[in-house]
Amino acid sequence: MTDRRPAPLDPQMKAFLESTSDSATKGVDVFTASVAELRAAVERGRIGYAEGGAEMARVEEFWIPGPGRMVVARLNVPTSAELCPVIVQLHGGGWTWNSIYTGDRTARELAASSGCAVLSPDYSLSPEYKFPQALNECIAVLRWVAAHGREKGLDPDRIVVAGDSAGGNLALASAIALRDAGENFLRGALLNYGVFDSDCSRESYDLYGEGDLYLSRRMMQFFWRNYVSSPDQMTHPLAAPFRADLAGLPPLRFQVAEIDGLADENVATAEKAKAAGVEVSMHIYRGLTHGFLRAAQSVDAAAQAIEDGAAWVKGVIG
Repeated sequence: MTDRRPAPLDPQMKAFLESTSDSATKGVDVFTASVAELRAAVERGRIGYAEGGAEMARVEEFWIPGPGRMVVARLNVPTSAELCPVIVQLHGGGWTWNSIYTGDRTARELAASSGCAVLSPDYSLSPEYKFPQALNECIAVLRWVAAHGREKGLDPDRIVVAGDSAGGNLALASAIALRDAGENFLRGALLNYGVFDSDCSRESYDLYGEGDLYLSRRMMQFFWRNYVSSPDQMTHPLAAPFRADLAGLPPLRFQVAEIDGLADENVATAEKAKAAGVEVSMHIYRGLTHGFLRAAQSVDAAAQAIEDGAAWVKGVIG
């Protein structure tokens, strides 16, 4: 037994949640609406989070060859340098929604703070595209940067992968797949409140996953059903990277939301990686909920998380 109790919300986080009320899906029943309706509602509700923020020296969109399709990617470059280190940023949204546009302010703020170009691929979404399609596209984008990045002013020797929520899952799984292929060009992985396991029974789900905050246990189970083709895939080490051998990975930075059903699996994955000999940095952002990066314009601790991640990236790229 444990006497663990729900943590108090950061006052600014509380105000943000009360003012937005998850406007992305307000008035839409997530569990009965069609995926098309849900995506449209999310895009309408969250595109506002991408407004304002840092100005870029160069913004460009282009296509990158992926497995079976071309992947559009948005490049934010904060400086006029001829060759920039690059962060490949993978957006969250349960593998089901969000886009390179809803996540654009986060990408620009990370670019401005780190001095790195940020490349955001619009990978295929579920349930139309099942595991491992999105993962394979993300891996293809990373390989493209390593092979062709100079054509866009990106330094192939200074590549970091990053992601939040489902994007954190894809980022860590990409690092594992590249390690397994003997392609060790990543300098690190920046992982914000990622989905690392399919086990929704951890204590943090009991504390925070009952539906009064953004990411409920039921919602996460909905996302997993969208992502995989069969129940056995939920324990595949590239779908649930907590279950993978984590030895030999590049440095990892875990930025954990304290008030999140995923909190315990984030901590468990960080501890497993550290025990496997990986260089691990982890910080738990007290009082913040899942998805806090989108609140960085109004929540000081969320803005600090972007600064912290950027500082870590600068350290690993040298």
